[in-house]
Parts: sequence; C-alpha cells; structure tokens
Amino acid sequence: MRWMLSNKQEQISRYFRSNPRNKIVISTTLFEGITPLDVGKCLSEVIYSFVEDKQLSMKTLSTLEEIFDSAIVNHQLYGKVLMITNIGILFEPILKIDIPKLFERYSNDNALFLHCDGEYENGKLYFLTKKKGIELNLKNLSHLII
Repeated sequence: MRWMLSNKQEQISRYFRSNPRNKIVISTTLFEGITPLDVGKCLSEVIYSFVEDKQLSMKTLSTLEEIFDSAIVNHQLYGKVLMITNIGILFEPILKIDIPKLFERYSNDNALFLHCDGEYENGKLYFLTKKKGIELNLKNLSHLII
C-alpha cells in the first residue's frame, strides 16, 4: 500500500528526483518528522571557551563541522538529512564562516533543510528581513524554497 505525501513532501521529493547538484530546502516553517539542530545554541555552548583564541575562525569551523556531522540522520523519504535552525550565529563577522561553502559541503551528499526566518528574492536569502537583514547569495547553489 502506498502512503499519500503532503504537497510539501511531494515538492521536495520531485526536487530531489531532478538530481540537483545541491539538495537544499529552505522554509520558514519546520518540517514534520525531522528534528532540527539549533545551530546558535549548540555552537555558542562550545565556542565560548575559545572566543579569545587567535584561531577562533578555524576552531569554530572545525567545531561546527563536528556538530553538523553528528546531527545527520536517515529519513525514510529523503535519505541522509541535516536540518538546521537558528542560524544567526553563522553570520557573525568575527567567526568568518563562508556560509555558501558550508551549505554546499553539507548539501552534496545529504539533504540540507534550512529553517530560516527571512525573505528570499532572486537567489538571495535575507536573514530576518531584506531591509535590515544580512544577504546570503545562494545563486550558485541548487535550492528549493518551500
């Protein structure tokens, strides 16, 4: 017996079947059945101990990769999935995180689900608002906005 997929699940499945270079799904709502990783909470709990370190950026990226790697789960519809939320910390200039590169790395072999409050226009994601937010250019990354 075949189960019925929701409209959102069908859109995502169709997108993944098209074999995009990156599997990034962006939404302002959480996805049912996938527990999100609270990036801000997890990363801030760890990096406070080396905030004054001269290698802050390098240590932060290494820590972030460990956190992301441990949060990847197998989903019955989408395969390997990493769902992240509360990503504001990634935009902190002192951390020098190359967000598009990070997203590319985690969306090549996995599905990267991004729960983000913000606005989207012409391949750019504006964290929080277009007017006062931070711009993230996603034009070079395959993605789906739900």
